[in-house]
Amino acid sequence: MRIKELIGQIEKLIPRRWATDSDNVGHIISIDDKEVTAVVLSLDLTSKAVDIATNVGANLIITHHPAIPQAVSWLDSSSPPTKEVTRCIRYGINVYSAHTNLDAAPDGVSFRLAKKLGFNPTSVLLPRPGEKLLKLTVYLPEDHLKSFSEGMFSLGVGQLGRYSEASFFSKGTGTFKPEKGAHPFIGEIGKRTETSEYRWESILRERDIQKAIEGIRRFHPYEEPAYDITPLLREEEKAGFGCICQLERSTPFSELAAHIHNAIPTAYFILSGDTRKEIKLVAILGGSANSLTNEIISSGVDCLVTGELGYHNTLLLLSAGINCVQIGHFASEIWGLGKLDEVIREIAPGVQVITNLDDSPYAKVTEETYGR
Repeated sequence: MRIKELIGQIEKLIPRRWATDSDNVGHIISIDDKEVTAVVLSLDLTSKAVDIATNVGANLIITHHPAIPQAVSWLDSSSPPTKEVTRCIRYGINVYSAHTNLDAAPDGVSFRLAKKLGFNPTSVLLPRPGEKLLKLTVYLPEDHLKSFSEGMFSLGVGQLGRYSEASFFSKGTGTFKPEKGAHPFIGEIGKRTETSEYRWESILRERDIQKAIEGIRRFHPYEEPAYDITPLLREEEKAGFGCICQLERSTPFSELAAHIHNAIPTAYFILSGDTRKEIKLVAILGGSANSLTNEIISSGVDCLVTGELGYHNTLLLLSAGINCVQIGHFASEIWGLGKLDEVIREIAPGVQVITNLDDSPYAKVTEETYGR
């Protein structure tokens, strides 16, 4: 499988439109479109990630955090912000980043963290509305059914989750009378014509409406094709940030904290709140929770488990009666790479995937740290 084909398949399951507006996701370093030799998954584009790629001969690194998070004026091989970018260019390594779109994906970063802790998510903390779906109905002659279907499918019509080229068709009879000035595909001016036609139906995403209309005019043989576009009540699978988990039993905060640290023995571990407080409802949010403080307070949870939370936002949660466990940005998000690993193995089972799991910037403080 070629690099761009693999990326295209990934984006069908983790589309870039799920990312926040300011997030720089996608094929950030595009070198070529050769066959994928191997894929390295890494939270960040670190020197270790690039070393792994060069050692195994991988020509694609997929990171969670954008390799180039914001605009740069120049590339400097000695400058920390672009050092690894220039190494990838030198060694012919493509880099793709899936950040907040992976955060928001169903079974994404926060859900993977919850599962690592043994919790069962019951809802999304901050849902992002799914894309509206519509039904497209077109009437066309039988001998054009196949070519019309193939043309519309090539435009992305008929996509529904993990399925493509979805349609339904049934046979019937259509009537029309070409008036003066018309140029009918079949029939005569001034005479009503009855013809055997097919009613062709398919699913359509809202953003593809104009493309579908242009496709009808392109692939349909009639001068004036008859078609309907009907809104549906259902939406595409919803995405969202964070998740809510209800514990099987009310648990003292001290016991919950011990469980979390045993499951993920991270060097970065900060507790806030009364250790005797009983916890039943927990919010899980990988990475930083600073931008969702109000949503966390409104959710009615007893405790937040996250990567990091600023001092003042921690005070806000405590004033709302919400305890907090911070396990560090790396430890809270690294499990989300498992989602990418599964997606790649599903769509490209023959491709080697290596995950850079041990690359946290934090170190545990021990007696040896101080030379004792």
